[in-house]
Amino acid sequence: MLELSRISKSFNRNLILDDISLSIGTGEFFGILGPSGSGKTTLLNVITGLLKQDSGSIAINGADVTDTPPNKRNIGMVFQNFFVYPHLNVYENIRYPLRYMNSYKKEDVRPMIEKVADMLNIANLLTRRSYELSGGEKQRVALARAIIKNPTLFLLDEPLSNLDYQLRLKIRTDLKNLHKTLNKTFIYVTHDQAEAFYLADKVAIINSGRIIQVGAPREILDIPNSLFTARFVHSYYNEISVAVSEEGGELDVISETGRMRVEKDSTKANLMNVCGDIKAFIKCRDIFPAEKTGDAPDGNVIQFQSKIKDVLYVSDMHLLVLENGLRISVLSADFNRDDLINAWVEKSRILLYGGQQLLGPLG
Repeated sequence: MLELSRISKSFNRNLILDDISLSIGTGEFFGILGPSGSGKTTLLNVITGLLKQDSGSIAINGADVTDTPPNKRNIGMVFQNFFVYPHLNVYENIRYPLRYMNSYKKEDVRPMIEKVADMLNIANLLTRRSYELSGGEKQRVALARAIIKNPTLFLLDEPLSNLDYQLRLKIRTDLKNLHKTLNKTFIYVTHDQAEAFYLADKVAIINSGRIIQVGAPREILDIPNSLFTARFVHSYYNEISVAVSEEGGELDVISETGRMRVEKDSTKANLMNVCGDIKAFIKCRDIFPAEKTGDAPDGNVIQFQSKIKDVLYVSDMHLLVLENGLRISVLSADFNRDDLINAWVEKSRILLYGGQQLLGPLG
C-alpha cells in the first residue's frame, strides 16, 4: 500500500531521516513511535509531500508519488494542533476540502457531510462555530474534514496530545472503531507508548532518524531488539550490569544481585563474542511475589528473597523497591516497608544486551 524506500532528509547538514525504508499494508493501523526530535513528524511531512526528501522514493498503491504534489496524493492529514476555521460553522468546516474537488455532485454533498458527522457523533453540532466547541469536538471536526475527502490513507500526527487524559482515552477508542468502520490505512505518529500499542496493529520504533524495530505491539514489548527500545517502551524495569563467568563449559552472568546460569545456546554464543558492557534487563511486571521460597512454578526460573525498602504508588499499581536493588510491580497493596518478600522470575523473561544489541534471553 505505502512503500518508503531509503528516505533521507537533512536540515542545515543535520541528518533528520537516515535511510528509512518501510512497507505498510492496506488497511493497517500503523504506529510510528519515538521520542521528541526523533524524526516522526518530518517523516510524516515527507509522506504527504509537504517536505521533499533528499533521497529515496515513495509509492502509494504501486504508483510512484515521489515527485507528486501534496494535493494529488489523496492523503487525509490530521495535525497535532487541530485547526478549525473560526469564521465557518462545523458543517462548512467539514465541507471545506470539497471546494477543491470536482468529483462530487452538489446534491450529494449534504448527505455525505451528515453521514460523516453522524459517524463521529457531531451531527448535532453542524451549526456551531469553533468557539462553541470543546477540544474533543474540535478534534472530531478535524477528523471529519479528513474523512470527507475519501483519502487513500490517513496520517495522524499526535492528534490527541492536546487533550486531557480522560478525553484522550475516549477518543483513542473512537479512533480504533473508526479505523474498523472505514477499513482504510491509518499511520499514527506519537511519543506515547500506551497510545501506540493500544491503537496500532504494527509499530515502528524510530530514534535519531532511523527505524530501530518494526513489529506487532506484543513482539516489541516482549523482545525489544535494542537496549534503547527496551528502555523506551517500558516505564518500569530493572537494568543490571553483569559480568560473564565461564566454568566447565557453562556460562554464568554475575551481578550485585547474584549469579545466574545462561541456559539458551544462542545467547551463550552471542555472549562469547561481546566486548564491553553487558546488561540484564527485567521488566518489573515479570517478577512475581511468592508466599515462600519454593512456591515458584516448575520450570526454568530464578528465585530470590529480599527485604522491601520502599513501596511506591504508581497509577493503579504498586512498585516495590527491594534492598537487593530490584523493583517489582504488583496490584496488591498487601506489602509494607521492611517486609521480607520471596519472588521469582522466568529465565526467558531476563534479556541480555551487549551495548545496544540484544544478545538473547537467559533461558
